[in-house]
Amino acid sequence: MDRLLIMAGLVFFFLVVLFILKQRVIDRGIRIALFWTRFIPRKAKTVESVLERGDLRVTSTATSVATSVTTLAASILRYG
Repeated sequence: MDRLLIMAGLVFFFLVVLFILKQRVIDRGIRIALFWTRFIPRKAKTVESVLERGDLRVTSTATSVATSVTTLAASILRYG
């Protein structure tokens, strides 16, 4: 049992080391190599761009969610 725990600990340690190396070397290298892709215009709306322009109607969404929750709670109380 001791050998199994030691081997499991070593495997976990090496997996963590490999993950850190991947994050620091491979992912950073790809990010640096593909930096120019940030300048390609995109058509998809991101959450940040929607919030910056104010296109999102948070109050209407919150009102509809509150109404749905109230209706659900009433039906649970009535039939539950």
